[in-house]
Amino acid sequence: MNQIKLPPTFSKGLRAALINRIDIATAPTTRRRRARWIGLAIVGGIGLLGGAGMATATILTQPGGTEVAELAPPVTATRTGTGTVELGNAPSGATNVRVSFICLSAGTFAFPDGASVSCSDSDASGPVRLRTTNYSVALTANQHSVTIITSPTATWTLTATYASEHVTPWATNPRGDSYGVMNENGTPDLIAVEATNGKEGYVFATDLSHADGSDQNFTSPEQALKWQRERQSKTISIPVYMSNGTTRIGTFEIAG
Repeated sequence: MNQIKLPPTFSKGLRAALINRIDIATAPTTRRRRARWIGLAIVGGIGLLGGAGMATATILTQPGGTEVAELAPPVTATRTGTGTVELGNAPSGATNVRVSFICLSAGTFAFPDGASVSCSDSDASGPVRLRTTNYSVALTANQHSVTIITSPTATWTLTATYASEHVTPWATNPRGDSYGVMNENGTPDLIAVEATNGKEGYVFATDLSHADGSDQNFTSPEQALKWQRERQSKTISIPVYMSNGTTRIGTFEIAG
């Protein structure tokens, strides 16, 4: 499956909130479980394009998520090699260009902000949904097109539209705890997750940081690897609550 590689400049504040330790490789089951809450945290990053007309949608319905309003009909083009898709003049209020990218051949494809998507031969011949990447590029001054940089023989299709995006505020429960999704502004007290029973709820950020090791002050790769080895065969379970932070509804697990 193709995976998007975010640019180095992507949301430095968010990176600081998510990663304040040496990165540690995790088991596949952990990556799948963590994908749920990390996916919720990527603000303005991944969401589906709407219909042909102006559409308004909350891509992330949780507090702290991104509200998106498409401001123009989408434009679709297919290219081989590096190519530019013209979108016309940006409408008033546009902040981003939302794109739905499909690789039609193997290759690495770079977006204007430095993010990139890599597709293998199996990706390119697989189901369309598995080789489709939805992304949002911040609109720069006088921008009226999207350029994809790739090798001369790589083929791709892009659908793009102008949109207005803004991050919503976190909500606060009666205890005074903020809750919602992590975003470019940081981390709320209660972070939205999906429990092992399929219910959506919240874990305390302090519980999560302790479980995944992000509260550890590693000073060397050796320390991080030692910590990883000690927990390699363990599954850490933390409680999942309703937004009130007191009513428990399930469990969130981090394995390995």
